[in-house]
Amino acid sequence: MHGIDNGWVIFKDFRIPRENLLDRIGQVMEDGSYKSEIDDKNKRFGLTLGALSGGRAKIGVIMATWTLGLGF
Repeated sequence: MHGIDNGWVIFKDFRIPRENLLDRIGQVMEDGSYKSEIDDKNKRFGLTLGALSGGRAKIGVIMATWTLGLGF
């Protein structure tokens, strides 16, 4: 969409070191396998989306406050 600062990037043959991964919900083990304390894939997916949605909601509140001149 024109006028919106959205973008994308593609990495090919790029590795992120294990010690730099965010691992609140699950971990990548040294052998490359994935381990999570949450066995249900739907619950794990919901937690991931919940974190993203919370951030988006906060951005909306900040922008509404700024637009109305109530803050910042």
